[in-house]
Amino acid sequence: MPAKPHVLVAAVALVFWSPTLLAATPEETRCLSLIEATKSAEQEARGQHAIYQQDKTEAHRCAYLRKALVHFDTMKKMGKACMAFQPELAKQVISTANRSAPNIRKESGCRFPR
Repeated sequence: MPAKPHVLVAAVALVFWSPTLLAATPEETRCLSLIEATKSAEQEARGQHAIYQQDKTEAHRCAYLRKALVHFDTMKKMGKACMAFQPELAKQVISTANRSAPNIRKESGCRFPR
């Protein structure tokens, strides 16, 4: 018995579905892409933190903090890009990033590129 066309279409849509395909405007697309970039930056920071936890060297500590700063910078960009869609959450994200990043820069003793 051949597959019904609507079942086939649904199966193909499920396999190839992406949130970015649902974005109707460039602003939504930017917001969604920065959400993904923030998730990626967070995972990279967590990975570097795990490396630092294993050997506790100063070089790995600073490498972790650099990744954390990238994560916070990406969070701020995401908050600004998504402000129109979730203003309260975006404000909280930006506030967290604004509080955390300067402390890392000042108190870590590491050198960070600007």
